[in-house]
Amino acid sequence: MFAPRTELPILEPGLRTLTAAVAPKTGRHLEAAVRRSLRPLWITAVLVPLPAFAGGAWWVWQQTEAQTRARLVRTVEMLHAQAQRAFETQDALLTAVQMHSADMSWEEIAASRELDAFLRALVESAGWISALGLIAPDGRLVQITTAPFPPAVAANFSDRYFVRAHRGAIVNGEARFVGETVAGRVGGRVVVPLSRPRLGPDGMPDGGVIWATFQSADFARFFASIIETPRDTVMLLRTDGSVLARHPQPDPPVGQRVPPDAAAMLAAADSAAHGRVGFATGASSFEPETGRIFAARQLEGQPVAVVYGLHTAGPRADWLRQVVVLGAVTTVAALLLLWMTRVAGARAWREATALDTARQEAELRLEAEARLRHAERVGALGRVAAGVAHDMNNLVQSVLSAARLIARRADDPAEVRRIAGMISEVGARGQRIARRMLGFSRATPAAGDGPLDLAASFEGLEELLGGLLGSGIRISCTAEPGLSHAMVDRGEFETVLVNLAVNARDALPDGGEVRISATADEFPPHPVGRDRRWLRVTVADTGQGMSPEVLARAGEPFFTTKGEGRGTGLGLAMARQFAERAGGMMRIESAPGKGTTVTLWLPAAATTPATAP
Repeated sequence: MFAPRTELPILEPGLRTLTAAVAPKTGRHLEAAVRRSLRPLWITAVLVPLPAFAGGAWWVWQQTEAQTRARLVRTVEMLHAQAQRAFETQDALLTAVQMHSADMSWEEIAASRELDAFLRALVESAGWISALGLIAPDGRLVQITTAPFPPAVAANFSDRYFVRAHRGAIVNGEARFVGETVAGRVGGRVVVPLSRPRLGPDGMPDGGVIWATFQSADFARFFASIIETPRDTVMLLRTDGSVLARHPQPDPPVGQRVPPDAAAMLAAADSAAHGRVGFATGASSFEPETGRIFAARQLEGQPVAVVYGLHTAGPRADWLRQVVVLGAVTTVAALLLLWMTRVAGARAWREATALDTARQEAELRLEAEARLRHAERVGALGRVAAGVAHDMNNLVQSVLSAARLIARRADDPAEVRRIAGMISEVGARGQRIARRMLGFSRATPAAGDGPLDLAASFEGLEELLGGLLGSGIRISCTAEPGLSHAMVDRGEFETVLVNLAVNARDALPDGGEVRISATADEFPPHPVGRDRRWLRVTVADTGQGMSPEVLARAGEPFFTTKGEGRGTGLGLAMARQFAERAGGMMRIESAPGKGTTVTLWLPAAATTPATAP
């Protein structure tokens, strides 16, 4: 009997692979297998958005930080411009007072109502100025705009730091000095003095001082109007660490200095000395809250810098708002991926179930095909046996006749020996026929096809087919010399040739010729075979041929033009399936009165067993 083959000839290669994957799994096992196969996809659907979210959050932080620095630069530039104008205005006022009083003595200055009016007009015309005044070389306050004329203040300013700083300090004939915050002795307000030495007619300092002040609170109010968050800090800072103005205002505000541990603030101010905005991050006992970004810029020509301390809560809040939006988008993406995975899982389950059903149907069909092939082979064997029965009967009659001759001539040794030789020849012929029959009947499909020597196969078939076809039909089996072996199964190949020979016999009711040949073919039957070598096996007869209508249906399973009980209509169908399963193809050529030619293209082995390593 034929053993069932392991491949599924009716399925595509990919379907065979999937069938093998789900073959041992049914029911709950199949569902569990599908779930296991989709588990990495579910994990990926959750994990893939996380790096995207982390990268997006990092990119948003970089953007937020860049935007924050850009805002800080704009804010510090605005503070710088405002403070620069204020100090330049004070400087211009001091220069105007110097020029107006250059030819006056200190007695004339103290008694000049016209100078008092001039000073008051300057203060009224300029912003950021709270007072203008002159201090005599002996330290007496001789003019001030914040008191009636003449000043009724018996105060001596010799102890003021901004007065003492000018004694002996000359830079190009003059020296401007920005003092620390002081409490005014006239009005009691906290002010910042800007002073210069008064020059006498000879252009040299005469010991007196011209000075102007601005209120620290005015700058603090301006700072309060431009801060981004209530927790921000803005300062007008002297480069030696003295605080001139600040928001929020310190308590007490006089004489405050930045402590040495305010490294970030001082570093920002130091960077600002190079004509650009400097940045630093940190905290100190002066600014105990951690997480501030300090930006500063120094005024041109002044030992003063503006410092803005941005609390990082603001940028963090902006970043968190954007991250929340990004997280929502990422979550939606993850949920969408999970939903798509669920849909894919449901589809995979349906396809796996259908595939399992198809596998079972394929197995049933495979078994049916195997049984059909076996039945066809048994039928072919029966036809071969019927064909050679006549030869065997002749052999038996010859043996019986020889036995009777021996019995009549037992006393003639020479005649007995001659008759025995004849019996031996007849027996050898019968043995050859029996061996061919046994070889044909015992051939079974192998685990792997080929290689098959077609010439050797033809030698055994020609004698069997001669008896099968009858005495009126000539049979010839030829193979091209040196022909490569074919990659097919011997048993199936010989069964196909027997079926084709029987079809040829039925097409030759009045006798004729059947030619079976095998040659090499360099031209593949279809494009997918261009990289292979091929063998062409042809079965041609000189019979009646087929009409175009019959030729169009030739090869269809169970289609036959023979009478009832004479054919199954499976011979050509089995031949076509055999060729296609081997990787080749079959073609039928026929015309009424011109016979029929059936051509099989079969794959050739790369090397023959005799020359293979």
